[in-house]
Amino acid sequence: PVCNSIGQNIGYFLSFVGFLALNDPDSSENIWRPLMRLPSRPGIGLVSLGGFIKFMGIVMLVITSLVAIFKQEVPYRPS
Repeated sequence: PVCNSIGQNIGYFLSFVGFLALNDPDSSENIWRPLMRLPSRPGIGLVSLGGFIKFMGIVMLVITSLVAIFKQEVPYRPS
């Protein structure tokens, strides 16, 4: 139950707060672009909605694939 709760909160944060922070032109120009040493592009956010959804979809597929490949099932032993 704890892992599920933590995962849901991280997902909620990334999908709402994370996207809004990266899409906002002002925060992109004043915080993210100087931090990542990217060229200035006033009035344009760092990511678009489509780009963000594609990136998060790829991340989800990669993590799901890694779990499916490397996670081993624990054998069930009835008492």
